[in-house]
Formats: sequence, structure tokens, C-alpha cells
Amino acid sequence: MKVEGVLPPGALIRATAIYKKSEHVAEVVKRCPHHERTAEPVDDTAPPNHLIRVEGNQLARYTENANTRRHSVSVPYEAPQVGSDSTTVLYNYMCNSSCMGGMNRRPIVTIITLETK
Repeated sequence: MKVEGVLPPGALIRATAIYKKSEHVAEVVKRCPHHERTAEPVDDTAPPNHLIRVEGNQLARYTENANTRRHSVSVPYEAPQVGSDSTTVLYNYMCNSSCMGGMNRRPIVTIITLETK
């Protein structure tokens, strides 16, 4: 996403995975039971059932929407460094689409939103 101008303090970038096909879009995308039980690094603050993780950012916040139950991860927006025109957020998908009991080969899309309060 490209941003023009200065964003207000507290702006954040949120990533949410949803199923692409209409017959599955209401279901929550989460990890398969096998990977959900896999031991993660001690410093990992993400809940075990969240599919998308942010790497290298201790300010990542993992949430579950109270109404939809969808999982998301958000990080504070950081302006690019001087001399650069972009900032990178590293996302890691913690299951394969072929995992049984999880996505089961159903295609997903990731919605990235820029949010301000």
C-alpha cells in the first residue's frame, strides 16, 4: 500500500486471512490441529491457532474479532527510513493449505488494512 502524507499517531497495519470461495467465506481461517500443537519459540506471543504471524516485530498484536471470530495480527505503522520509500512487514503463514483439519486445500486471501483511530 502506498501512503501519501503523514498518518495520525496510532495508525496500524492489520492482516486478516479469509477463505476465497463464497461457500467458505464465513468460516474462520485457522491452523490445523497438528500445527496448533507444535511447540513454538518461547518468545512467540501469538495464540497457537492463529494462521498469520508477524516476524521480527515485538509490537505485533494478535486479536480475535468478538463478532466474526476472525483472527488478525496488527503492527503499528512505521514511516519509511530516510532515503527509502517503503517499510517491510514480514508475515509468516503457519500452516500449509494442504493441512488436514485446517484449510484443507481451500484457497485463502489476506486482507491488509491501514487503520487509524
